[in-house]
Amino acid sequence: MILDLETEAYLGLNPSARFMLETIVEAPSIADGLARLGKHYEATEATLKTDLLAFVRQLSARGLVDIAMPVGNDVG
Repeated sequence: MILDLETEAYLGLNPSARFMLETIVEAPSIADGLARLGKHYEATEATLKTDLLAFVRQLSARGLVDIAMPVGNDVG
C-alpha cells in the first residue's frame, strides 16, 4: 500500500506490484530492476519491460515517483 501524502489517498498494491515497487526502489537502474524481475517471474524481457514501465508511469502520473533518465542510460 502506498500513501499519497498530498491527497492522503491510499493506493493498494497486489503482490506483483509490491514486488515491482520494491525492485525499482532497491535497484540502481531500470535495467538492474528488469534483471531482478526476470529471475523472479517467468516472462519475457519484453513483457517485463512493458509491465514495469507502465507501472512506473502510473505511479509517476499520480505524483508518487519521479522518473529520472541519466544521460546515456538505456532501459535495456
